[in-house]
Amino acid sequence: MLRKIREFFWPLLEGEPPKQNDSSVDIILYKLGENQENAERLLEISKDICEAENKRLNTVEAKATTILGATGLIVVLIANFGKSLFFEDSHSTPDKDFAVYLFSIIFSLSIIYFSRAVYFAIKTISRRGYHKINPNELISNFKHDTKWTYDMRIAAFILDKTQKNFSIVNEKVDYMVMAQEYFKRGILIILFVAIILSLKPFLPFLLNFLQAIHAKY
Repeated sequence: MLRKIREFFWPLLEGEPPKQNDSSVDIILYKLGENQENAERLLEISKDICEAENKRLNTVEAKATTILGATGLIVVLIANFGKSLFFEDSHSTPDKDFAVYLFSIIFSLSIIYFSRAVYFAIKTISRRGYHKINPNELISNFKHDTKWTYDMRIAAFILDKTQKNFSIVNEKVDYMVMAQEYFKRGILIILFVAIILSLKPFLPFLLNFLQAIHAKY
């Protein structure tokens, strides 16, 4: 229960992401075996896997970039609202004092959450030791192979690069999820306070209604 409560207000990454065992091209070829009939199909599958991982990486980084932009816009809007609340009218009234106190709370909490969202979004799009396929490696390593051997070795080469990137992409996914979670909590705080402010004019009527019911029964 305590863990669930903590997770609701302050989500954390649970443990380290699982690491993938790196395999060389020769090891992958040994595991695949010399299957001439399936060489072409294996090459197609390896390309699909590599393309899917690249799309996953691009999607994660695009979402993190969107969170960064949205967070910056929201913080600017909150700051402008606070500026108008604090400086445009210097007269102190109970309603204004209530709004100022409420704004101070929402601003502090939202800044904490949005700062965490920005932190994890930046971690998501930060540079990593990502493994890319170098055309020179393909030319130098496989130029003397037959067609089916070439297909098998190219498939193993692509799978080798893709497998080494699994842990990197998974780590980026974890950071992006955390950025989303903190961004969502910042938005929920703003919505919660906005609902309170919108209901404030109706509170006297609600209190009188409840008092009338209590007096009657």
